[in-house]
Amino acid sequence: MFKEPIYKKLTAVVAALALLCLILTVVLIAVPAGEPSAANNGSDGNEAPPKVGNVTLGKTDDMGQSYLDKIVFLGDSNTAHLSSKHYTKIEGMVDDSQIWTGDGDTLALSMSIDRTTIIDPEDGSASSLPELATKYKPEYLVITVGYNSRNMEDEGFIRSYKKMVNTVKENSPSTKIILQSIFPVLKGDNVPDADVANARLDTLNGYILDIAEELDVKYLDTQSVLKDENGHLKAGYSKSGGFNHSDGYHLNDVGLLAVLNYIKTHAYK
Repeated sequence: MFKEPIYKKLTAVVAALALLCLILTVVLIAVPAGEPSAANNGSDGNEAPPKVGNVTLGKTDDMGQSYLDKIVFLGDSNTAHLSSKHYTKIEGMVDDSQIWTGDGDTLALSMSIDRTTIIDPEDGSASSLPELATKYKPEYLVITVGYNSRNMEDEGFIRSYKKMVNTVKENSPSTKIILQSIFPVLKGDNVPDADVANARLDTLNGYILDIAEELDVKYLDTQSVLKDENGHLKAGYSKSGGFNHSDGYHLNDVGLLAVLNYIKTHAYK
């Protein structure tokens, strides 16, 4: 039987390999690099959400008292003090009707924040965050949690804070939500180590900024104007005027005025 020369077999193999390379080249050109494949085009619902732009409120013109009048303030004892008549430098800037806080003029963050008692400013009755958001539907809501949040575990803080924001969004979708930074502290009766305390608060404020980005709401970096060169609360914002607090974390009327001025000059337009 006639045997095919070996060189002809090799020529056929080379030709086949060349054809295969040509096919692969055409396929690679037809599918540009970086394009998602059919198996990973986001259709399974697990695609990462798009990156939200900078949510931190920047400097604006002073929007004045008319802007403050549109805001409801949800938060801790420093929030409650915004309408206190004992703070003469801010008297009349915030009305009692604009304050949402708990029984005893304070509010603690927790996973049960949607069931925590919040006093209805209209009649003083016990209410809840979902009920107040549904009832009043404020144009703006500034949320400020307090120094007492420092003891929460990271995961619990983040989950509780998200729950608070989402509760408002679900019950008042048109409300413009502003997450205000936790205020710094200084050494006092209840703050033995201000360095450690403020480092913890800085960490929590980072989480609040992350939450603002994730949930597409605004962040107000008020803590930046309350700090001294050591990163502590300025002493003049705690120990003079109004109530003479010495606990290290309650603001006096000068400090609260600085907060309100910052809010007016870093407006949510």
